[in-house]
Amino acid sequence: MDETPTYSFTYMPTDEKSDMDCNLDYKNQKLLIPDSVQKENEELNPQLQGGPKEYLILKDNMVANSGGECNKAGVNYEAFSRQPNRCDKPRGSCLKNQPNELWRHDIEARLRGKKGQYFLENFGTVPDDPIKKNGQEEYISLEYSGEYTSVVEIEVKADDNNLVEVGTCGRITEVHVDATNPLTTHVYAIVTNTGLASSGFYVHLRDCFPDTPPGWNNDTWIYKKIAPQHIKEFCISLKGEMPSDIIACSVELMNEQREILAKRRIDIKKRRWCFCMWHCLCACVGGADGLQCHPMTTEEYHETGFVGSLPDESQSRFSTFTLIILFLLSLLLTLLLLGLIKGILGLCCFPYVGMWGLDSLVKLPRQIPHYYETELHDRIVIYDCGGYPVHPDTKLRTVRLIS
Repeated sequence: MDETPTYSFTYMPTDEKSDMDCNLDYKNQKLLIPDSVQKENEELNPQLQGGPKEYLILKDNMVANSGGECNKAGVNYEAFSRQPNRCDKPRGSCLKNQPNELWRHDIEARLRGKKGQYFLENFGTVPDDPIKKNGQEEYISLEYSGEYTSVVEIEVKADDNNLVEVGTCGRITEVHVDATNPLTTHVYAIVTNTGLASSGFYVHLRDCFPDTPPGWNNDTWIYKKIAPQHIKEFCISLKGEMPSDIIACSVELMNEQREILAKRRIDIKKRRWCFCMWHCLCACVGGADGLQCHPMTTEEYHETGFVGSLPDESQSRFSTFTLIILFLLSLLLTLLLLGLIKGILGLCCFPYVGMWGLDSLVKLPRQIPHYYETELHDRIVIYDCGGYPVHPDTKLRTVRLIS
């Protein structure tokens, strides 16, 4: 099981009574592993240097679980004290079959070129890294080269997962037709794999009307592999001269099981380029409407592989001449509105705003009967050398020229 418990694997034999050869009887044998010591003391303990291959395998009757039996691995002081006539026994009489003695026995057998009795390597093939982990637990694995049939059970947390299907959706995004060569016509189909898995696709040309050359019925199957959410171009080359000026055909997109995923009706026009783009019907160069887009029906749109509704028309409802007239009228109305605002401001609040620019509309300089400013109304009008009325005090042209 991984760190975040999303999946787990369980291996089980198909037959519980397996005939697999095995020299280990885990029910009646014990594995003895030496205690670890500090790294600087490993050289003083040669029993640790051989690794798992020199771990000891002993029968149950050779191990004293409680430590109270002599001449067994794991003996303790209690076994010494229980010996009859213990004081008369020779030294080491209770210490036979100890792990160090058994370890030396197999080392000496190895040096003589013989097989030992207690090392783990004598019971099976020990790999270079035999200690494995399963969660917090550790275990020792041995190599097995015989036949062994097992069942693997995989448990996966699939709360947020979806099934990824292969070859179930695709789209014929565009088709370009080059019929400019009188002897060869090329049909280029732009295909999009809209699925989430790589899949193989076939592009096929069929149902041509009214007539087609004999060579057009052969080799019209093109196969390509497309990655998910990717686009590829399929080119169908058709040999032979067109018998008529216009031929209508269907381009079909199929998966590897030859199931139809999308289809699109195209036009082939002699000595012309034709383009079938996105949600538009085919348009050919030199046609009456040029390359103007005429939308498909919703049914045709979905048959091509698109989903949802047709795109909104971006073309304006007004002609170019109408747009120019509307622009000029809008500009004129804007200027008139600004002039009206200027006049209202001049009459109500700021006379100099209303006067600004009017001197270009009247013939100036001109004489005025009197000053139009209230505070200067009774004073004599003074003119400068240019003939313009000026302020009697500042001698500047800041006075009003019209009432």
